Amino acid sequence: MDRVAKRDVIHQLRERTRQVESAFRAGESPVDRPAEHLDLSELLTGRRLPRGWLIEWQGSGEESGAETLALAAAAAAIPQGGRLVIVDPTGEFYPPGAASLGVPMDERVVVLRPGDSQATWWVWEQVLRCELPIVVWGHVPPGNERQWVRLRWAAQRGGGWGFLLPTFPPAVSTKADVRLLVRPLPSRRSPPCWERRWQVEVLSARGSIHGKAADVVLSHETNPLRLVAELAHSTAGVVSPRGKTG
Repeated sequence: MDRVAKRDVIHQLRERTRQVESAFRAGESPVDRPAEHLDLSELLTGRRLPRGWLIEWQGSGEESGAETLALAAAAAAIPQGGRLVIVDPTGEFYPPGAASLGVPMDERVVVLRPGDSQATWWVWEQVLRCELPIVVWGHVPPGNERQWVRLRWAAQRGGGWGFLLPTFPPAVSTKADVRLLVRPLPSRRSPPCWERRWQVEVLSARGSIHGKAADVVLSHETNPLRLVAELAHSTAGVVSPRGKTG
């Protein structure tokens, strides 16, 4: 990409970010929640997340379903008056599939498609800096220490939430506040609904989280994220995505 084309892309992304920020002006402020009071069930079902948190979703393999679960959780976490921003540099985001996970197909969802790794980092930082109720979901390319520090700073300044899907080996250190490992469990296919199941383990967290692992169910019939059984000492919870249209 030559300099002129790159400058045009950056200009378009900047203008789109400004549009996103303007659309959020009427939204309410994010909930401030001390990390030590956070329950794993609240994190997985999008209820009252601490402001400015970055949540990394690692998969145990290519077919782990980490992307699916993270997107469903992001949709559930959309605050009242807020937006869900999809960072999709590869152009693989599929709206009909996202809708089946509870992602609203209206003005609450914004899809951004940066052209390269540098632009992707820029988009993540700029959108998370918005001091408005926002959830950002998408892949994060390999980055250096400075890029991760800037991303963490942007999230803390804006107060929104980042649902990160790493495109690098799990051994690479990030500045995420919570790192989760997603393992698939056998699905249940019994008419009239189809349920997908995962086990989610907390690999690391800033502060303490009540509950270290949980089994999660996603029903494609009604779209609720449901904690089936805590594997540690935590209380199970059931919630439907607040992003669901209807």
